[in-house]
Amino acid sequence: MRAGEIAELNVFLAVAEEGRFAPAAVRLGVTASAVSQSIRRLEKRLMVRLFVRTTRSVALTEAGEALVRQVRPAFEQLTNAERLVSQHDSRLTGRARISVSTIAMELLIAPVLSSFQSAHPDFALEIFVEDKLGDPPLRRGNPAR
Repeated sequence: MRAGEIAELNVFLAVAEEGRFAPAAVRLGVTASAVSQSIRRLEKRLMVRLFVRTTRSVALTEAGEALVRQVRPAFEQLTNAERLVSQHDSRLTGRARISVSTIAMELLIAPVLSSFQSAHPDFALEIFVEDKLGDPPLRRGNPAR
């Protein structure tokens, strides 16, 4: 399903819930004309009328009601998924072990270490300062993976 088709279904659901094109347009932040055109495209693509239109309101047809029953739970799931992800805790956690030279420690790491630790209190940083190249020492009982 293309993004435009999903957008048409979103417009359809807004009209079905609002009962009119104008309030659905306000809710979606588009013009009533755009809503009308979107509904027209959807009905043409599905080859079925979804609404009975009068000058004052719109009412769902039987096909429209069936579509609402299918579409509403899908959009609710998408909304819930979006909410869940947006509430995800994005704090940096874990542990890192690095080996740096004395000059790198003094010039690069020391100036930012305090603010890094304040910003990421759940992140453990082990720094080994050595003036020779090599990997950080391994701890006993904690093999490297």
